Amino acid sequence: MLKPLLDAPDKRDGLLDLRKQAHVQETLAHHRLQQVPQPRATLVDGRRGLERDSLGRLQDAMALRAGKCAKRDERVLGEGVGAAEDGGGSGRVVVLAGDTVELDDLDDELGVAGAVMPEEGDVTRLALEALGFEADGLGASLSESKELRIIDQGRSGHAEHASFPPPAMSSPVRLAICTIQADFPDVINDVRTAAVPDGAFWLSCYKTGEPSVHAKVHAALDDHDRDLVRLSPSHDVRLSVTGGRADAWQAEYSAACPALDLPDTPLIIPVQSYSDPSPSDPRRAHKITAFDVAPDRSQLATAYSDGTIYLRRTSPLSSSAPSPRPYAQAKPHLSTPTVLRFFPSSRVLLTAGLDFALTILPADPPTPGTPAQPAPTRLSPVRTLKGHTRAVTATAIVGRGRTVLSASRDGTLRLWDVPSATQIRALPSAGGACVPILALTVGARQGEGDGEGNADVDPREVETSDKLAFLALADGSFEAHDLRTKRAVLRVPSTAPLPACALQAIAYDAPRAALATGDAHGIVRIYDVRAGDARPLAAVQRNTAGIEDLAWLPFPSPPPSPSPSSRSRSPSPASFPHPHPNGITSAAAALTLAVAPADGLAYLLTLGHGGAAPGVCAELVGADCEAVSCVRAFAVEEGGGAEVWSAAADGVVRRYAV
Repeated sequence: MLKPLLDAPDKRDGLLDLRKQAHVQETLAHHRLQQVPQPRATLVDGRRGLERDSLGRLQDAMALRAGKCAKRDERVLGEGVGAAEDGGGSGRVVVLAGDTVELDDLDDELGVAGAVMPEEGDVTRLALEALGFEADGLGASLSESKELRIIDQGRSGHAEHASFPPPAMSSPVRLAICTIQADFPDVINDVRTAAVPDGAFWLSCYKTGEPSVHAKVHAALDDHDRDLVRLSPSHDVRLSVTGGRADAWQAEYSAACPALDLPDTPLIIPVQSYSDPSPSDPRRAHKITAFDVAPDRSQLATAYSDGTIYLRRTSPLSSSAPSPRPYAQAKPHLSTPTVLRFFPSSRVLLTAGLDFALTILPADPPTPGTPAQPAPTRLSPVRTLKGHTRAVTATAIVGRGRTVLSASRDGTLRLWDVPSATQIRALPSAGGACVPILALTVGARQGEGDGEGNADVDPREVETSDKLAFLALADGSFEAHDLRTKRAVLRVPSTAPLPACALQAIAYDAPRAALATGDAHGIVRIYDVRAGDARPLAAVQRNTAGIEDLAWLPFPSPPPSPSPSSRSRSPSPASFPHPHPNGITSAAAALTLAVAPADGLAYLLTLGHGGAAPGVCAELVGADCEAVSCVRAFAVEEGGGAEVWSAAADGVVRRYAV
């Protein structure tokens, strides 16, 4: 039980009067509330002093306001979010004044996690609405980005720290959407070849809170140059075309809508498409549930909701030949596959499914010139990894692939030894609360980690000592685990209003220490994680369609032309001092992210260039109202560009040259 912690609020100004020492009367094992000696801390919000002793490190993260409990007579003295650095727990905490209050009552009536006391010597995170404070017993600082930072020397002899993102991150920049009829190049080609005297296709632009613009683009041959097709959009829309006189699929297009402050935005059409190998079979479900491209781009793998996995070779980027038929297929899971991941060799495939298991398949394609087989070869797993108790949602391969990682809805991150097909370690999420993990990304740590004495590496692990694993959780938070120490080194709670919105996608760009997350309401957030915390850089939203996947482009793209309506300014990317490919310095480079949303309107998001606001630098045309479930990005050695691959619920894999 949780005894009365605080006196009633000061009725004169609604602020808390915490002059009376607050303390915890009983240990609540269910919520890991531990009575330990705590340092004295005084926090000041600029208007009234707040003094606390044994609650100085309680995970209440109280917002300084008063209100009424929805179903009780108690007064809500403070509420907020908190997390312990060592995994002591996280969640929303509400402190009430009144008679004895059961934590179960709080769970039922307010949907909160209760209160959590961290282990002695660990870091308490406090998020306050105040803009200034003082601390006695805990080191504290307020950064320029309005992050409240609490620093505890602890018993380890070195300072640990944690911080909360500033409130500005909860208000994403609204970006406009430009979408066009997916087969519009065919309409143009039909007019050019005189198959029809004229044609038309639609072009629509949207922006939340503003009237949509729907235009019809008429295509007709020029009166004088009969090889030229004139495009005439209706309404307040512009459509520009460059090249492609012989084939509309080879042209470059861009569209603009001044009514929605939408500047010229490239409309990138796919250069290749790989369709469902059995599109006419009514007995098969054609939705792609998982997808991956080999690192050398020699082949791709697709999984469908009926459990079938197909492997097929890819065509050269410059080729317009029909997509090759699958050379192999497998059905290694008892249910639908959820994740496919090629090993760095491009000849082995890691799969995961709703049946709680992972398998490893051989994926050695036939040599060029080998006669095509009448039917795909059936493959069987060479390894099966079992241990999860719920669906596997994400995987990662460390180094050459002797060690692999998996994340699951059971709330655990597991390390596996591939040669022996055994589990090395299971790491719980959310400090032992085992919140479902929906996405995972792994990359090299930037800067120094914990000391050598804190290393916790199994002899079977290979190439994990310098890696961080970032987890996207169903409660809207994300966290980072150091694979060398097996500890959570960063936790950032959800910045969305309760109930929290699940994070469904996460991507880490290790060279630039940039982390991107995507949630179920369509918000993409970008952080700088170089300093061991998460400094917010941008937050954007186009609509409420959930974000299914994210992928960083491996090169700095050209300066974007973000919408002028994006009035909020983002921090300058000058905080990314690392060199980029092509010799471009970070001061002039941009962070470019491929975004796969559930509405099928995939796009490229760019942040950077002198503090410019985030903007859409390209729309990826193709999927028509079908969710884009997976996206991958690769550098192109010749020409210094990049290519983006996407897989959608319509059963088609699309390849784009960027």
